[in-house]
Amino acid sequence: MSEERSHECYLAGPWFTDAQMARLERVKSILAGQGITYFSPKDENLFKPGMTTKDVLNANLIAMDESQFVLAITDGKDVGTMFECGWAHAKDIPILYVWLTREYGQKFNLMLAASGAFVTTEHELKMALVNWLKYAKFESTEVHDDLIE
Repeated sequence: MSEERSHECYLAGPWFTDAQMARLERVKSILAGQGITYFSPKDENLFKPGMTTKDVLNANLIAMDESQFVLAITDGKDVGTMFECGWAHAKDIPILYVWLTREYGQKFNLMLAASGAFVTTEHELKMALVNWLKYAKFESTEVHDDLIE
């Protein structure tokens, strides 16, 4: 992983419903509040006339490669977001999963938990980002072992 990065965070997540859009905007606000720069495909790489789907894919892959970490909103289990997480893991880019829609009794996916850290509240997200800013790493998900299946 290169030391030079154009932004700290690649922000992956769905934006197809009003609730998803609101969640994405809230997470962007939290990142900005911590002074963390981010690349949001929603804002920066929407399909434009003359672009091919491969152009969009390549632009997003480059943006991930240029990021210090990927923050992935897992609510709704969007397949594009899961693809981005697989790419990040293969490239050894740290991943922080954000799961804000957890309902009682639900468990977090084992493979995702093994490939990064995850948080379930906005407070945990803020604390994870503070930890990132201090140590350039995320805490283990062991605090949530009871939520993993």
